[in-house]
Amino acid sequence: MINILLFINVKVFSQKQEITVTDCNFSVNTFKKVLYNYGFSKGDSIIIIINSTNNKDINKVQLEEYFSSSIIFSEQKTQTISKRLLINKTGIYCLNVIDNSVFSIPIHLKIIRKPFSAATADFNTNVYWKTINDTIYGKVTGTKTIQQADTIFDQITDKSVKIYARKNITSTPDKAVIEFTLPENTISWSYFIGVGKEGRNTFNEAVKKSLDIASSISGFIPEYGPMISLALKGVSLFTTTQRGDNVKYFFVNNEKYSQSFMQNKPFNSFIRGEAISDFSQVKAPLHGKYYLCLHNDNLVIPIDVSVKITVVKLKYSKRIVTEREYKLKEKKVPYLMK
Repeated sequence: MINILLFINVKVFSQKQEITVTDCNFSVNTFKKVLYNYGFSKGDSIIIIINSTNNKDINKVQLEEYFSSSIIFSEQKTQTISKRLLINKTGIYCLNVIDNSVFSIPIHLKIIRKPFSAATADFNTNVYWKTINDTIYGKVTGTKTIQQADTIFDQITDKSVKIYARKNITSTPDKAVIEFTLPENTISWSYFIGVGKEGRNTFNEAVKKSLDIASSISGFIPEYGPMISLALKGVSLFTTTQRGDNVKYFFVNNEKYSQSFMQNKPFNSFIRGEAISDFSQVKAPLHGKYYLCLHNDNLVIPIDVSVKITVVKLKYSKRIVTEREYKLKEKKVPYLMK
């Protein structure tokens, strides 16, 4: 155990700025243990002087920090103690004087305090007491099962697709469909759609912003951090791109609509847009299989489209908790006045 006070044998101590904390007389014997509580401020220089006035040995003198019970010093079989203590932590300290003699031993105690600075000169060394309720636990009465939910994130789609222009020598379709499934217990999700280099730059800049914001947080930050921010809170770190090739997109909720899209037939969609890069939080739908339909309406230039979809979902688990009898019991605890 590391002591928080430094001891130096004292012979002379300057009286400048010295404050007498206590100067008293008392007696101890085997039936009487004396305990004094004092508060000290960090940086205080303290002198503790204890004398047995009838030249009888004091069985034990001990100083400890109240709340940690950390023993600062302990001396046995002594008639005189003279210590200078440098206080490294503001708190309450207990001075215990114990003897096992059937005869009373008269003792003189003096404590002198030298504040570290003028700012702590008026520090109140008195210890006050208040009554609080303490919970006392008894025997086990049973158990109960608690269901808890953890929020987790999952990037369910991270794809790049090449979509040819409307006129190309291979007659390749100028459309593409990406299928994705929202898992059970999804509470929200986000998507990012970006075209070409401009779209990739938009996403990379958002990742950099995410890492900069989280730079003070230890732990692993996934590279799809901006997708999590968007899905969870609806907070976007993306910027809108004005220059570059665009793509038309449609989110549809069944395979039939995706087939109609590919065949240039009428279909319904629950989200649609046209952009060089686009992004959004989605609150509904939240479960099942869906399709993202992409269309390049450029006559001659093919495009590469990046698609990312991240979900926020709840993972449920059960925990067994032991139940016990308990009662509230009043107890007194010390404190210092500010």
